[in-house]
Amino acid sequence: MTMLSNLDVLILGLLGCLFINPRRYRTLWRALLAAFACGAATAAAYLLVFRPLLAVVVEALG
Repeated sequence: MTMLSNLDVLILGLLGCLFINPRRYRTLWRALLAAFACGAATAAAYLLVFRPLLAVVVEALG
C-alpha cells in the first residue's frame, strides 16, 4: 500500500477528533490527548474492521 491509499484512514482519524467534548476536560493538554486518542481509535477501528469488510463487499459486487 502506498501513502495515498491510506488517505481515507488519515481523514477518518482527523474526523475522529470531533467525537470528544473539550469542555469535559480541565486542561487543554488533556483535551488534546483525548482528541488524539479518539482519532487514533477511530482510524484503527476503520483500518482493522470496516476497510476489510468494505473490500469484501466491493469484491462480491464486482
